[in-house]
Amino acid sequence: MTEMGRISLSLRTLVDSPARSAQEKGPRGGFQALRPTSAESDTVEPDLIPLLVSCQDDKSIFQLVRSESEEVHNVGGGYLQCRLTRPNVKRLGALPSIEYADLLERHDVEMNNSAFEASGFLCGPDGQPVDLDLAGRNVLIGVIDTGIDLTHPCFYDPDGRLRVAGLLEQGPQKAHVNDYTRDQLNHELAAGRYPGQDFHGHGTHVASIAAGKSEYFRGVAPQAEFLIVQSNMIDTPYALEWIFTQADKIGWPCVVNCSFGHHYGAHDGTHIMERHIGGVI
Repeated sequence: MTEMGRISLSLRTLVDSPARSAQEKGPRGGFQALRPTSAESDTVEPDLIPLLVSCQDDKSIFQLVRSESEEVHNVGGGYLQCRLTRPNVKRLGALPSIEYADLLERHDVEMNNSAFEASGFLCGPDGQPVDLDLAGRNVLIGVIDTGIDLTHPCFYDPDGRLRVAGLLEQGPQKAHVNDYTRDQLNHELAAGRYPGQDFHGHGTHVASIAAGKSEYFRGVAPQAEFLIVQSNMIDTPYALEWIFTQADKIGWPCVVNCSFGHHYGAHDGTHIMERHIGGVI
């Protein structure tokens, strides 16, 4: 492997780019992981780069370290976790004992922006944040899943209006048990009943990622409205047809999320379920 081939493209790009302050780093750059806490602010250098290194011999890497703030830790399995200066990261590729080195990206407990980051929507070509003004206004999102928690605040407008335009309940052996309009759902909730109650939690999770919104959380399309199916995980063709029928009545465009699956069929579009979905959309 060549010297350049021993260093990942993302790490080479970061090292070769002009140095920027912590405030100027993009939303995905590994430098965010180095933003110090107040207790660390006097001891952590902002331009130390976190990386994971696969190597045959760690002595040469330990010999690179000159600054007291740089770190090299043997984490087992032939790997070293390091925080090195830019010049030392550049020197890694020339060390014969190095097999590969890559940037350690930041992990987040809250994944509020993961979909935006993965799509590249958060930053434009210049690396600066962009506002596409796309919030799902006048769009319906169908969610076929385990149900929904209709009491959760992220499914309401700021004025308290429920953003679920319709809900279908399926039964263990029945495609259609009950369906509700928004007004009917409000009536049920006022009476202490909870249609489509999500005992699993997965459907609520999925819906909130797609279009939830609260004081502390923003989904991908926070102004969209929902058509929810509490699915029995069998009668999916009926669920799809019900969603698109409701969307036609409302007159809004609609997209459907089905965060489940199986391993039946050839996975090449020829399965009867795949053909049905292709025909519906």
